[in-house]
Amino acid sequence: MFVKYNFIAFCWGLLAWVGVSFMSHSANADVRADYLINLLKTGSSYRVRIQAAQSLGRIQSKEALPALQDALKDSSPHVVIAVAAALGEIGDPAALPALKAASRRNHSAAVKTQLAATIRLLQAIAPDSADSSDIAESPGQYQFLVKVDAMGNSSTSRTPNIVNVMRDLVMDVLAARAGVEIQSGVMTDEQVRAKLKKESQKGFIISGALIKLQREQDYMVAKIALNVLSNPDYNLVMMPAGEARVPIDFSDALAARHQGKSQDVVAQLETDSIRKAETIVMKKLIENLIGKILEAAPDVL
Repeated sequence: MFVKYNFIAFCWGLLAWVGVSFMSHSANADVRADYLINLLKTGSSYRVRIQAAQSLGRIQSKEALPALQDALKDSSPHVVIAVAAALGEIGDPAALPALKAASRRNHSAAVKTQLAATIRLLQAIAPDSADSSDIAESPGQYQFLVKVDAMGNSSTSRTPNIVNVMRDLVMDVLAARAGVEIQSGVMTDEQVRAKLKKESQKGFIISGALIKLQREQDYMVAKIALNVLSNPDYNLVMMPAGEARVPIDFSDALAARHQGKSQDVVAQLETDSIRKAETIVMKKLIENLIGKILEAAPDVL
């Protein structure tokens, strides 16, 4: 009871604080938005993240757009609904690509309904940017049903959870492509076959391996191989592979060194730069490979 009371008191306190400070100076508005953005990013309870998203929507904080768009990937469907509603209140069409990508993920009907409502609202504000063919509001609009399977790592990379990072990137890239539906992991083979037949979809499975991910001077280099298999029969269809490189941005670490920061701080900034470059080069390569897969899929499936 004590914990519950404290949480409820916190929520009312948060809302009261937002309401009072709403009429304050713009400098205070920036502080308020920063506080709410931090809660949205780090709140351990989904209820706290919901309250933060709702408050950001009420104060129509455009500063919060990047954090809200990122929060569309929150593990709680309730948070995703609150975030989508907040983006609608803010009313910036720049959020449309992130909302469209979220609408293609494997969400519940309630989440999809809110996402679709916000997309329609923002498209009405900026009709020139609207492309109704790019929004999959119903399963019948999907061309491909894709199951993302296991990923492996045969590279020398020692980055923690790098296989999970690769799988998440594959999921995100697929979700952002028009006409792609990510298959739920609970579907049986019989259900897959029935769905493909009923909705005239083509189905395939993607697995793959990270072959190389290493620093070469001031560049990060990655090589990835993907396996494309028929769904649900697991017959090999394609094996696209590629290599890419991107420069590593060490500007933050260099600035810290010039400012006389400690070696620990500089080393952590260098590590952060390397990790960021790893994600960038992997995403770049995965986007290229998946583009080739989707281009060839109608002819080979």
